[in-house]
Amino acid sequence: IVNTVEAKRLAHKFETENRKLKSLVSICEHKCSQLTSEIEGFEARSKLLFDEAASAQKTISCMQSELKIYKENETKLVQEMSLRSNDMYVLEQRILQLLNKTSIMEKQISSPEI
Repeated sequence: IVNTVEAKRLAHKFETENRKLKSLVSICEHKCSQLTSEIEGFEARSKLLFDEAASAQKTISCMQSELKIYKENETKLVQEMSLRSNDMYVLEQRILQLLNKTSIMEKQISSPEI
C-alpha cells in the first residue's frame, strides 16, 4: 500500500512537472515565433536601407559627374573671359591710337602749314 501511495504521488508529481514543461515549451515556441518575425522585419528593413544606400550612391555619382562638367564649363568660361579681356585690351589700344591720330589730324587741319 505504501508503494502504491508513493507511486501515485510520484505519478502526480510527474504529471505536474510534465504540464509545466509543456507550458514552457509552448512559451518558448511562441517566443521563437515572435523572434523569427522580428528577424524577418529586420531583414526587410535592412534590404530597404541597402536599396536606399545604393540609390543614394547612384545619385552622388551623377552629381559628381555633373559637378565635373560644371567645373569644365567654368574653366572654359574663364579662358573665354581671359581671351575677351585680351581682345578688349587690344581694342582699347587701337582706339587710343585712332584718337591720337584724330587729334593729330585735327591739329593739322586747324593750323595748316603755309
